Amino acid sequence: MKNQEQINQQPSSYRQTLEVSEVSAILQVGLTTMYAILKSTKDYKVFTLWGRKRIDRQSFVAWFNGCETSDDKPLQTYTAEQLAERFSFNVRTVYNKLQTDEGYRVLRFGKNIVRVNKASFDYWFDNVA
Repeated sequence: MKNQEQINQQPSSYRQTLEVSEVSAILQVGLTTMYAILKSTKDYKVFTLWGRKRIDRQSFVAWFNGCETSDDKPLQTYTAEQLAERFSFNVRTVYNKLQTDEGYRVLRFGKNIVRVNKASFDYWFDNVA
């Protein structure tokens, strides 16, 4: 996946932060949408440094890849790939099911990036299983 390669690349002078425009390109959303996301997200670290918004690379990469953060706090989202592996489904099947409203919260970024809110999915699953 091109976007995953983008964020995992480490230039010779490794930077600990990402710029808003870089994250916006990775998530395939406009800058206005990206700033709105940054105001409300708790999934990765966002801070202002010398008047500019910056995103902590390590916490963003962990969130994007759907794994736990370095702070040992579990992430609040699942990737489609994680759900497919967890329930032994084809990833395409999971993406298709995420198109329907099943009672859990689905977050979409651009055309191809989907995250499922962990709390809402777990609650839904506990009540249907």
